[in-house]
Amino acid sequence: MTITIQAAGGSEVTLIDGPDRAQDKTCGPAEMTGGMPLSPQVRLPLRRPAARPIARGGATANGSFGGARLCADAAAAAAWIVTHLAACPRGGTLRFKVAGATKLTIADTVIADIPYSLHGATVKIAYNYVGGAVS
Repeated sequence: MTITIQAAGGSEVTLIDGPDRAQDKTCGPAEMTGGMPLSPQVRLPLRRPAARPIARGGATANGSFGGARLCADAAAAAAWIVTHLAACPRGGTLRFKVAGATKLTIADTVIADIPYSLHGATVKIAYNYVGGAVS
């Protein structure tokens, strides 16, 4: 799975390159969590005695995912994290792709936090997001 984010009017930035561990690639996703809380206008009909399923179009999403990036050495790992944090858009459209095809899009996503840790030549990174409309 490849995960990208694109700010409005900006270029698409790859956050997760896929499952293969290779130098200068961020493998993952790892420790992926998520949720799609129901909005109040959806919750109310579901509490009625004869509740019927309701399409979740436009539902919001939140969650996190992470990966590990292998760099040439510890100095390259430290340089990559500084460059990546500066270049990574903090909001935009989040896309989850499988075999190059987009399977899930979350519009108006805000990357709330990007915790990371350096382990020699490896950077472990996570992205915590809150999103808008799911499609």
